[in-house]
Amino acid sequence: MKLLLLLITILSFSCSTKNELPNIIFILADDLGYGDVGIYNAKSNIPTPNLDKMAKEGMMFTDAHSPSTVCTPTRYSLLTGRMAFRTGKVGVFNTPGGPSMIEEDRLTVGEMLQSKGYKTAVVGKWHLGLTFFDSSGKHIKDGGIEAVQRIDFSRKIPDSPLSRGFDYFFGTPNCPTTDQLYAYMEGDMIPVPPTQLLNKDPLPKHIYSLDNDDGMIAPDFDLEEVDNKFLSKSKEFIEKHSKNSKNQPFFLFHSAQAVHLPSFPGNDFKGKTSSGPHGDFIFQLDYIVGELLKSVEENGFGDNTLIIFSSDNGPEVPTVVNMRKDHNHDGAYPLRGVKRDNWEGGHRVPFIAYWPGKIKAGSVSNQITSLTDFMATVAEIIDFKLPNNAAEDSYSMLSEFLGLNKGKQIRKYMLQQSIEPYRSQTVKLSIRKGPWKYLDHIGSGGNQYTNNDDYWSMPIEKNIPNDLTGAPGQLYNLNWDLGETKNLFFEYPEIRDELIKKLNQFKKSGRSTNLKEITEVDLKKYEPRKFVSSENDTINYRLFIPENYDSTKKYPLILFHHGAGGLGNDNVKNLESPLILEWAGKERQMRNPSFILAPQIPITKNLIGENGKPRTGIMKVHIRAIHEIIDDLEEEFSIDTKREYITGLSMGGECTWLSLIERPDRFAAAVPICGGDWIIDMKAKEIGEKFSKLPIWVFHGDEDEIVSVEVSRKFVKALRNAGGNPKYTEYKGVNHDSWTLAYRDNELIDWFFSQSKIKN
Repeated sequence: MKLLLLLITILSFSCSTKNELPNIIFILADDLGYGDVGIYNAKSNIPTPNLDKMAKEGMMFTDAHSPSTVCTPTRYSLLTGRMAFRTGKVGVFNTPGGPSMIEEDRLTVGEMLQSKGYKTAVVGKWHLGLTFFDSSGKHIKDGGIEAVQRIDFSRKIPDSPLSRGFDYFFGTPNCPTTDQLYAYMEGDMIPVPPTQLLNKDPLPKHIYSLDNDDGMIAPDFDLEEVDNKFLSKSKEFIEKHSKNSKNQPFFLFHSAQAVHLPSFPGNDFKGKTSSGPHGDFIFQLDYIVGELLKSVEENGFGDNTLIIFSSDNGPEVPTVVNMRKDHNHDGAYPLRGVKRDNWEGGHRVPFIAYWPGKIKAGSVSNQITSLTDFMATVAEIIDFKLPNNAAEDSYSMLSEFLGLNKGKQIRKYMLQQSIEPYRSQTVKLSIRKGPWKYLDHIGSGGNQYTNNDDYWSMPIEKNIPNDLTGAPGQLYNLNWDLGETKNLFFEYPEIRDELIKKLNQFKKSGRSTNLKEITEVDLKKYEPRKFVSSENDTINYRLFIPENYDSTKKYPLILFHHGAGGLGNDNVKNLESPLILEWAGKERQMRNPSFILAPQIPITKNLIGENGKPRTGIMKVHIRAIHEIIDDLEEEFSIDTKREYITGLSMGGECTWLSLIERPDRFAAAVPICGGDWIIDMKAKEIGEKFSKLPIWVFHGDEDEIVSVEVSRKFVKALRNAGGNPKYTEYKGVNHDSWTLAYRDNELIDWFFSQSKIKN
């Protein structure tokens, strides 16, 4: 009964918002620690009245996390719902840098909201990579002052936020006050370019001002007033939207500079606290939050706006070290670790959600959540169905916002990533399950801990035992040990091994969320058949016939070629694929009723050659037999011969290419997946020349250890060299099983069934 009420509440919420979608504002602080906000840290002497009030009138999360312990990866994950390590890119950007970390075909929160009619804007720090060009049009890939001086500022930036789901952008390419390019960017241009080297002499001098790189500065860029500039632009956006488009919902991503070093509070905030320049900076950030909430109210959006506040990672090393010493303030309190570290202080962050009339005032949530969850949460709010190739690490927190979970955890697992800047520049990972946390490394996973008084090093911790000798990782129970002081690696082997297994699974599968539920068909629905060809070749096959088949209608046909694991004569192993199970299921067939043909390549003593690969000559005999099966099916059933499609995985991907060569006129579209290694050298050029005009979509995982990803790259290159325009998807961090993601991709399915020989 409770579950039914929950579903009714959420469904009624979705229905009620279709005509009145809420405005959404996400305010992201920079390097603000869990203990930097008063309501999270009773020992803090830094006043944060606006954030405290927001929490008391909304929902305060106590177990919320940035996906990464540094800024660029967190911003990627916030806007895509996907862990950034899956991109293969490590670290953060320096100007010029680029290209954008957000892939061109990657769905973002902004694009999703645009599809529902939202006006979208981002104001502030972008820091996701941008492509700058020199005067000859060449992409500048290196960083530094000399690289900045080569930028041709008259050229548009092709991968600006405008190309990643935002209608409006005002901000800075990277860290506003510690980068080689000190200039504002608007839209896809920098309207006022830098003209001279930064003069640091007039800037404040204190222990929190040292992270301020040499660089080129624009004449209108004041390093001490950056956050006030961002605030004025966000308020301007809200005011203009109220005047010009009040009935259109909007999304504003306000990405603050505060409180990233150097701590340069604006002139109006200097000396406002007893906690020095950094305390003043935190106070200014709190003021900015208050001003944004006030602007929402004053412009008539207060009753229908969801506002979320959080931080991109934990507090910075020099900040924590010196604030503890000079002002008795601990921005990481009560946690171990800081920015870059994989311990809790590096990624457990303040998270406050405010939504009058929807979120109960004064709510406190212990729900485990990540900033990756923003995308799935927004998707549920606006009733957007996420495809399987988007938001792969995102869970919706809407039911928690609405107070419907009653303590039930939404997430079973959660991933985190950190980076070791001083060692290998490699990503370190951790995984949570309830109170249990496993780290796949020794030490912090980020900062150096020494006693050498280095500005960027944390002092060695007192009263915390050294890591267990011989333990390659760390295991903690955060209910017992929030400070992560006792490594339980050897004491709970079953829990440790489960988390290691899950972590590896999530790395290889390309996702940590469940694939969207799809009904699987009973395999008995596939009729077993046998066929003897004109060459006396016997082929067993299975045939799915659409439910309620009507001979007066035309139906498309899909030919599916199995992988090497499906070889045999049992007419069963050829059915092991998400396509077989799900494309014949209720949801898929309601949308695209179709025949599915699944032949089984028989095992014969001569099939496999001395090199361990199938003999092409023998395989061609089987391919010809399968084409004869299709010929017979066209006579037996009402099949649309202009909408016959072919696909296959691994060995079946190779069979897909061979089938195309055997009957180049038959298929309307083809989807070969991670196959072709035993024909690539002799057939790539032929395939390119013959099928450059055929709609083809190729899939492969970039970490495939069975069939090198270079195989698919060569086929795609051959098609393009011949003038073709094939679609190509290369899954980052995925091994051989790229077909599970591909066959569950709604975009692929829609594309496949949209092709026809008439159209093409």
